[in-house]
Amino acid sequence: MTEPFLLTLNEIESTDLPLVGAKALNLARLHQNKLPVLPGLVVTTAFLEAQIVAQSLRPIWEGSPNVAVTEDALHFLADFLKSKPLARPLDEQLQQKLADVFPPGVESFAVRSSAVDEDGQRHSFAGLHLTELAVPRELIPVSLTRCWASTLMGPALKYRIQYDIPIRKIKIAVLIQPMLKPDAAGVAFTLNPVSGARDELVVEAVSALGDAVVQGTVTPFRYHIDRQKPGFPVRQKSGGDDAAAVREPLSAAQLQTLAHHLERVEALMGAPQDVEWAFSKNKFYFMQTRPVSSATLSAGDAALHPQDDFSAEWTRANHPGTLPELPSALFSSLMLRTQHRGIMFFKRMGFDVSGLGPYIKLFFGRPYLNLDIIKHVLSQLGFNPLPLLAMVGYVPVGSVTNPFAIRWHDVWRARRIFLNILREIRHVGAFVDNYRQSTDHIIATLKKIPATTDDMLTQFRFREQVYGDVMTGGLLLLSALTGLTVLIARLVAPFSESSVQVFQTLGTFGKDPASVRHNTALWKLSRLALAEPAVVAYLARSFRLNDYRTALAGTEFLRAFEDYLAQHGYLSAYPADMGFPRYREQPEALLQSIAGYTQLAELQRTLFTDRAADGRAVRHVWQKLTRNARGWHRWFPWRQWATRILLAKLHHLFVLRSELFAAQARAMAAIRQWDLALARKWAAAKLINAPDDYFWLTVEEIEQVMASALRTIAPLQPTIAARRDAYRAYWDVDVPQVMDDAAVPNVSEAGGVTEVSLEDTLLGLSVSPGQVQGHISFLSEFESPEDVPRGHILVAPSTDPAYLPYFPLAAGLIVERGGMLSHGSIIAREYGLPAVSNIDARRQLHSGDRVLLDGSTGLVQVLERAS
Repeated sequence: MTEPFLLTLNEIESTDLPLVGAKALNLARLHQNKLPVLPGLVVTTAFLEAQIVAQSLRPIWEGSPNVAVTEDALHFLADFLKSKPLARPLDEQLQQKLADVFPPGVESFAVRSSAVDEDGQRHSFAGLHLTELAVPRELIPVSLTRCWASTLMGPALKYRIQYDIPIRKIKIAVLIQPMLKPDAAGVAFTLNPVSGARDELVVEAVSALGDAVVQGTVTPFRYHIDRQKPGFPVRQKSGGDDAAAVREPLSAAQLQTLAHHLERVEALMGAPQDVEWAFSKNKFYFMQTRPVSSATLSAGDAALHPQDDFSAEWTRANHPGTLPELPSALFSSLMLRTQHRGIMFFKRMGFDVSGLGPYIKLFFGRPYLNLDIIKHVLSQLGFNPLPLLAMVGYVPVGSVTNPFAIRWHDVWRARRIFLNILREIRHVGAFVDNYRQSTDHIIATLKKIPATTDDMLTQFRFREQVYGDVMTGGLLLLSALTGLTVLIARLVAPFSESSVQVFQTLGTFGKDPASVRHNTALWKLSRLALAEPAVVAYLARSFRLNDYRTALAGTEFLRAFEDYLAQHGYLSAYPADMGFPRYREQPEALLQSIAGYTQLAELQRTLFTDRAADGRAVRHVWQKLTRNARGWHRWFPWRQWATRILLAKLHHLFVLRSELFAAQARAMAAIRQWDLALARKWAAAKLINAPDDYFWLTVEEIEQVMASALRTIAPLQPTIAARRDAYRAYWDVDVPQVMDDAAVPNVSEAGGVTEVSLEDTLLGLSVSPGQVQGHISFLSEFESPEDVPRGHILVAPSTDPAYLPYFPLAAGLIVERGGMLSHGSIIAREYGLPAVSNIDARRQLHSGDRVLLDGSTGLVQVLERAS
């Protein structure tokens, strides 16, 4: 089929990039989705090729086995195209189409190049291809050939050669639009191009044509606008060459209108955008939009964009137990969207994190934290990073000697950082209260999906506020908790048994109250079930529990179970991930857990005692830490007094952190219900096959669909199917807890990154003291507690609270991923269960191996291999 020579913006389809180039394709997408774009006519790449063929110059442009495309040959082709008129049939088609599209009253035009390979994230060609303004109608053919020539010579050609972009068969389209006489014009970024922050828009404007801003020949007004609907307040503004003028280029109302448009543009294009705009006769028009290029960002904040040869170190130790092994694609993309909040927090406190890369990165579907950033932050505070990180499980266990050492000269150097943290900690209670009120407002707002695109996008983006604020508040609390822990450990050092003992004792404050309440409720329900034989018989059916309302009708257990679902059904094992079902959606999973509790007759309720929430918690911990004080410390107990004061503050901060995460859990549950309501509509419209498919999409992909007219939406099913396949492959990859960028190519399905270790001696993190010998059993191999052998050393993938019911059955515990302060680790210590974490048990141990587990040293010694 013959490719069309001329297309209007309305006629362009999503697959027409090779014909119309990136600039025209992007504007066509805006135009077809009702965003303000002037009407346009595109002279396609097929038109250029026809002109080259008509002049018998194809070998120079395209090359052949005997003719190479060279820089000199393209220069000749450029000069030839400029000097020769259009072939008569082509010129006649162009003149006819111009008359059809633009009425006679339009006599002045803007003629812009639109290359196939420009305006990408890696190569923008910004300013290298020709744009001609105020071109009379009769000179459009001349301007057209000049645009072609600009691509084949000069800076544009040198740019291609410099970046190894092919110069064979260069394709260029040309966009023709009416010429505007704007009252104001300029450029805009839908993120901060310097810091990378996604919570603001940056607009530059002058009271004239915007080309002066693009070319850098004037200093424009600059506006930093908060992305807070409906007002879009201006966070900061600075005057340019017009600073002394009476009137700014844009009023507050005009900035608000532009901000609304920019949010839609970004959503529609699926990535942060660099936009050229103009304002004429009380209306905005978009002249160009393209992704913010890596070159633009790398010229900004080096903290987000390290050198190409930089290899950062990454850890996933904080995610097991709080996130599924493979978080949903939607939640993972949300983490990436909001990660700038972490970088901005560190910068606001005064930390230097330049050149260390992003805060979060995905490897094989798993989110990793930038370990280099964490180490640098701790080091700048004067702390000893590696032993501290080893104790919390962030790095492989090495030496934990002197983990609470303080370099006082670094502390003095970081005094401004400490003052900033102290200043914000004073108001952290108000921050948590405001966050709770904000999430309550969001929950109330999300009761119904709005009808308009703008309102729908606003509600969809609430998740960025919910998760981003938790990241900021969580980092603030974590900074304060780390500092207080080190100070308390220093105070009690003269009469404490060991650093590990101090750390474990302080960690009892970190037990998650929500998990305690949930497991306590399930324990109570299991006791209630045991009192009703009909319930016991039903629960014995194990995995056939989907008809529970009918089977258990009239029982006291059913009433209590329904009451629990009504009050706490919004929770889930992983409440932060909106892609993970809530208990009210899958009550059968809770019934299976209750069935497991009923089979554990010796289960002690003290396993779930929430001492951290007890008003006597501070006194209990204080007495435990100071009981060995003797002599001078007993007669002059200033250390004990200071410890008591700091413990009260530490306990208070742990409580605030729990309240912060509880508010997040409620908000994410409401967000999931909103998502499901939208997903059901999309499934009904055949955009996706089933509502659950929605969670295989990313934030950007969902925003694109919301902002697009139905006829312009690309099919989603292939994207979802491909991502499912990728995640199935990810599941088979045994990823390490810590790795650097350079090690990623060495990770494989066979067993992660190769490590050197003694075959029968494994060293992990000491989680709970005590020594025990026994046989290894992997919890993943059993379907219910009744199948688990008693008195074995159990291996769990993580310290997920879901594994707590198995603790009474174990003689010892090996946890593949987790730290001293995880909920399961705290429970293991309270239960007196020897435990070690951060051991790659699946590769180094087998079911039936007899081992010696020393929870005091973190050592696991294989005594006898299973036959």
